[in-house]
Amino acid sequence: MQIGGLVEFVLVTKSAPAKTPLTNSALRFRSGKMLNAIGRRPISTAVCLHLKWGNRGTATRGRWAPPWDIWELGKLEGNTLFTSHRATHGHRFFSLALATLLVIGVVGVIGTSAAHAVEQSATIDFESGLSEGDTPETLSVGHGMTGDDLGTVTLIGFNPDVPGNSAMIYDSTCGGQTVPPGDPAFDPALCSDDDPDLYVPAAGNIAIISEDGNAAVPDDAARDDTTWTFDFTDWGTGAVTVDSFGVADVDFGQTEAEATFFDAAGAVLGVISIPEIGDNAAAVVTAGIADVATMRIALNGSGGIDLISISTDIPLIDLELTKDVDPGEVQVGEETTFTVSVINQGPDAATGVTVTDTLPAGLTYVSDTAGGAFDPTTGVWTIGDLAVGESVSMALTVTVDEVGTFTNIAEVTTANEEDIDSTPGNGTDNDEDDWDDATVVATPEPPTSPDPIIDVELTKDVDPSEVTVGEETTFTVTVVNQGPDDATGVVVTDTLPAGLTYVSNTAGGAFDPATFIWTIGDVAVGESVSMDFIVTVDDIGIFTNVAEVTAHNEEDIDSTPGNGTDNDEDDWDDATVTAVAIVEASSTIGDFVWFDDNKDQVQDPDEGPVPGVTVRLTNQATNEVLTQVTNADGKYLFSGLDAGTYLVEVLTSTFPDNHGLTTVGSYTVTVLDDESFLDADFGIVAILPVTGMEVESVALIGLMLLGLGGLLLGLEQGRRRLGQAPAI
Repeated sequence: MQIGGLVEFVLVTKSAPAKTPLTNSALRFRSGKMLNAIGRRPISTAVCLHLKWGNRGTATRGRWAPPWDIWELGKLEGNTLFTSHRATHGHRFFSLALATLLVIGVVGVIGTSAAHAVEQSATIDFESGLSEGDTPETLSVGHGMTGDDLGTVTLIGFNPDVPGNSAMIYDSTCGGQTVPPGDPAFDPALCSDDDPDLYVPAAGNIAIISEDGNAAVPDDAARDDTTWTFDFTDWGTGAVTVDSFGVADVDFGQTEAEATFFDAAGAVLGVISIPEIGDNAAAVVTAGIADVATMRIALNGSGGIDLISISTDIPLIDLELTKDVDPGEVQVGEETTFTVSVINQGPDAATGVTVTDTLPAGLTYVSDTAGGAFDPTTGVWTIGDLAVGESVSMALTVTVDEVGTFTNIAEVTTANEEDIDSTPGNGTDNDEDDWDDATVVATPEPPTSPDPIIDVELTKDVDPSEVTVGEETTFTVTVVNQGPDDATGVVVTDTLPAGLTYVSNTAGGAFDPATFIWTIGDVAVGESVSMDFIVTVDDIGIFTNVAEVTAHNEEDIDSTPGNGTDNDEDDWDDATVTAVAIVEASSTIGDFVWFDDNKDQVQDPDEGPVPGVTVRLTNQATNEVLTQVTNADGKYLFSGLDAGTYLVEVLTSTFPDNHGLTTVGSYTVTVLDDESFLDADFGIVAILPVTGMEVESVALIGLMLLGLGGLLLGLEQGRRRLGQAPAI
């Protein structure tokens, strides 16, 4: 015989207790490693015999029915006699000292694969907690049911003449009478509504379809359009095996009585005919139909229902949890990572699995890899389903806030199936394998080093720098850390001037277009980061965009973040875009003012621009006056002009102090439609404040006067040597 095989034996009883008839009984057992029915713990050497009884009742009525008893018999061998065994039923023990079991032989091997579930069973028994006239709708253990408490069963009786649930309890003993029908001692007046047809003493309480809904006088409807519907979806796994059911006083008319079985989708699993047994009679109908979600019984006449035997296989799992930490030793303020792993070792799939991992004081949650399935507030990791052999892991990163030793515990706290060797959520003071812990040790922080120093430099560019109104251009901001230490907490602020509209950026979520703050974060020594952001130019003109480093945690060697841009620091920069409108009959005049240091009226590469100078444009035909101020590149531009003649003048009053022109101060320019004149340039140079003369000219005159003085002095000295009178 293979381990785990289900073997069927012929069972013979001798001197059995009078209250335990084995009518229609069957004997089954599993060999090898078995499960104890109460504790669900492995029994490595015992053999468990399951005795399923075909009828049941109370001692006074000669019926006793544990739905599935487990007889622990030790090792079985052929032709072995067993005496004085103990059977367990719930938490009660029944002595069978007078019983003798004899295994005659093996009838046949029913299965050879190891069990994947524990069978649980119950009986719908209207004796349990119910009385005549009750109209039960929800049945449970102690309230219309006996056996394993795995949930509830819904009972709905249908009578078109009675609103709602018409299922009602009827006392078929007619007040507790036990004599056979027809006995002179039988009093039919004790039967509800004087109905002796339903007198079935062996049945006790039965369920009928009420004729009129009157609980004070129960009587069955006795018509062919009434039904009982039993819904098993809230008991056990929601799909049961209906092993058998009892009927009493079945008298039907033209249509035979039958029971119909449905699965969860409503498909018919089978239909069983119910025999017409007549008044005062009861019968047990064998069903043996599995995966039943609902059962509908139609007696199509008089009768009642009793003793529905159901069973289900409860899946078994073995969840094992392990926990590790790396690194196991840290300094205060550093991070460490706990890794929690859960594996289902079977034999069945696990569902509804959750793990609770609550951090001890001294550890602060940072992040996890569970992708939203872990709630750091409650410490609950919702895993869900785990197939047999499947393993899942979560890395939990924390900061260690204090010096000390910290033990973090994780435990499986829920699962829908029964665990072979653990109880979810029962704590960790046990040897179960559904919890584990890991410990991290934190030492003090090392002495702090001198404050770090950085040199963060920012540059800004724009491309293209000349666009037509409505076109886009791209500003590029680049930040580099020139060291000597790493920079942290780096932030750049870049605010657009009026006339430019933000479109997009390449910094992702690090750039906020509402505030134009770019949160860079850490920049290592020598590291460079860049961001492009695209804008639309909405107006004609010259637009200068400025970006500045506004925050970081370290001291900068040559800059102060956020102190503005009116300085020579390297943590800010700007870039300028010029926008013109191309419209019909539109012309432009420009272009720049520069420091003409060598006064050659040509801007040389080493001669810089003059910003902030005002240039005035006068339309000679209309006398309309326009002004522009040169930008940081010394540029100015008048655009959108009609064809005509214009006077272009530079206002010397806006020159830097002590500067004058090296070129003409005005131009008369005539432009045609769509013509541009970009040569109205002005050069300036430093001059003396009093004379108004150029510094170089005054210096030359001084040198000439000095030379003339020296010549006259030499002539005078020659005269004296010759004895001549001094020159007057």
